[in-house]
Amino acid sequence: MNTARAIVFSCTLLIATTARAATPTRGTVYVGVACGSHNVYKVEYDYDGVTTLTTSAPLLLASPPGGSYGYAIIPNRYLLVVGEGNMARIKLPTGAMTTASPHNNGNTVMLDPDGITAWAGWKDTALSSIPLAPFADGTAHPVSGDDGVATQIAFTPTHGVFYTTGGETTNGNVGTINLATFHTTRLLSNIEATGIRYDPFSASVIFAAVGKAHQIDPANPGVVISSRDDSVGGDYKDLVPNGMGHLLAARYGATTSALVLLDYSATGLIGDATTRYVSAPIAIGCITGLAYDPVLFADGFEP
Repeated sequence: MNTARAIVFSCTLLIATTARAATPTRGTVYVGVACGSHNVYKVEYDYDGVTTLTTSAPLLLASPPGGSYGYAIIPNRYLLVVGEGNMARIKLPTGAMTTASPHNNGNTVMLDPDGITAWAGWKDTALSSIPLAPFADGTAHPVSGDDGVATQIAFTPTHGVFYTTGGETTNGNVGTINLATFHTTRLLSNIEATGIRYDPFSASVIFAAVGKAHQIDPANPGVVISSRDDSVGGDYKDLVPNGMGHLLAARYGATTSALVLLDYSATGLIGDATTRYVSAPIAIGCITGLAYDPVLFADGFEP
């Protein structure tokens, strides 16, 4: 493990040691339209820690070419957007944009803890590594082993890299992937698994698809420790942790798109009876994913 990666994970593990009562939070996310314009917007949110989540009017940030499905905040205040084989790097907060090709059909993107690489994947394509310093075209890597694709990947501090294989409306598999050989080892089969994240608050891996989510301990990943089903309220494909006991998701429902917030700060378990589900509309059409901004707050403060 290199020094940069060790520093990132040593800081996040400190957060995971303490559960707390339900907690209010506010902040900023970036969401994009997954059909039509593919515009990307900034949205501020405020959760009172009880039952109410509110969202600001979406502020147009940029209009990248092609799809806008996967989002990640990368170093030096950039937003990386991928979708349908297209990729754009958007400067925050100005919206200035540079484009490159991931050289795959990437629809998800994840920042490597090394800080200089991002990874784009999907259910039907090779996994692509994307250089960030300088930002340039990606390199596609064929995946082999128990599964031949990696829809999305998640880095853990000491238990390797996990992957999923699900898509827009289908279940998938979960396992670990060696990023030196791109060999996969399957752990769970035919389960709701499209987006996947390591959550530092609970020191767990959380994955989701079609409005359902599951949680595993990376030290014992073959056992699901908590699950939940929010599919009646609409569809989400990924749950993004803020590191403080909340998960954020973009929901595309039958009537309107929305921001979803799960507050599991009381126990660290997503399916516990104390976990709270709240949502607020985002009036920009169909949205499928989001990036949580860890440093830009709802009062407009920037570092």
